[in-house]
Amino acid sequence: MPLGDARVATSDAPLANQAPSTESQPIPSIQLLSGSALSHLVAQETALRDQVNQSEKVLGAAQRKYNAGYTDFLTVTYAERNLYTARDQLSDVGRTRLAASVALFKALGGG
Repeated sequence: MPLGDARVATSDAPLANQAPSTESQPIPSIQLLSGSALSHLVAQETALRDQVNQSEKVLGAAQRKYNAGYTDFLTVTYAERNLYTARDQLSDVGRTRLAASVALFKALGGG
């Protein structure tokens, strides 16, 4: 037997003698959602929903001030940008939460 084969044989020998593990490995999707991961996403979504509501109020106030002539249009565009950013973040977190829920259902044997 060539030397290279001997190294392969000796390196595989301990693996062949090991008993199979009786402990099951955790499913990554379940690990992701275990504990507070899903509740963290729900809390983050709630906080972002509050931020969207506040941004809508700020935009309304900025539009009223602009219509009354108290501020420039740039203030309105900043308020719009902040609102759209908050909505975008809210939709991203919502998508992540829903994708994590689907992954959990699949990991547990669902469709």
